[in-house]
Order: sequence, then C-alpha cells, then structure tokens
Amino acid sequence: GRMLAQSLDGSMDPTDYSHSANPEQQAVMHDRVQLVQQLINQLPEKLRSCMQLRDIEGKSYRDIATILGITEQQVKVNIFRARQTVKECYLKIDKMKN
Repeated sequence: GRMLAQSLDGSMDPTDYSHSANPEQQAVMHDRVQLVQQLINQLPEKLRSCMQLRDIEGKSYRDIATILGITEQQVKVNIFRARQTVKECYLKIDKMKN
C-alpha cells in the first residue's frame, strides 16, 4: 500500500528510506503501516470506501461518486475526513508510545 501511506502524509511513506533503514527502523515502519491499516478499518464504512477506492484503487472522484451513489463533493469531504481522522488517531497513538 505505498500510495496509501503517501496520501496520508509524505513523511509516513514507509518505502522512502526503508532500503537504507536498519532492521529496527524497518520494524517501526512496518508497525506504522499496520497501525494506519487498523485505523482505516475502524472508519465509518462510507469514509473507508471512499479512501480505499481513491488511494488503493486510484479511482477518480467521479468514479467513486458513481460507485457509491453520492456526489463528487461528498466524495471529497469523505476522503478529507477519513484522512484527518486517521492522521489524528495515528498521532495520538504515536505520542502515547514515545
């Protein structure tokens, strides 16, 4: 899910420096990806669907609107909310770990 991590926040892309990272760093990156996946799975279904269609399947806003039977504007709002929610939860959990 390279695109997925990138779309949330460039700094969270696990593939960027994993090739030069030591095993410990790679483990941390893997944990982060797992965590992001878990957070996405906990989103309300509509938000999750929008985000997955956009980030994993690379569909356009128009395609997603058609698939889910909502307006393009709603798609944009849903994706924005999904990303915000995941990011906020992620940062909270990250803070608690450190």
